[in-house]
Amino acid sequence: ASARQTEELLDKLSVSLTGEELEVIERLYHQAMELEIEFFHSPPMSHRSLVPFSRIHDSAKQQFIVFSDFDLTCTTVDSSAVLAELAILTAPKVEPSEPDNLNVRKLAADLKKSWDALSQQYAEEYEQCIEDMMLVKE
Repeated sequence: ASARQTEELLDKLSVSLTGEELEVIERLYHQAMELEIEFFHSPPMSHRSLVPFSRIHDSAKQQFIVFSDFDLTCTTVDSSAVLAELAILTAPKVEPSEPDNLNVRKLAADLKKSWDALSQQYAEEYEQCIEDMMLVKE
């Protein structure tokens, strides 16, 4: 399965999780990130690595740049959006009979709007940063 298919499947499966189940997932994710960081900090390989390309790559003439997410993963989608959506969806809920229920729903809607704005700004600035870096390299 591709990274995108895996992310989409995890998104669908995690929506119905309870708070306790999400805590387990969070611990496992944290452990996976620690292992990944440990892997990347391991001693460098003493041999050349083979990486598939869609065209011939001459390392003497061209540079190869790898971009990663904040957590050092290379995925087709930004996982921070998924994590934020889960946090918003699993925020503590109040009973419908409680007077503050309207305020909680309004707060959740405001939180979602704020996240959407931040996410869009991040994506735009990230794309601009990559474009600027690619222009400098050319």
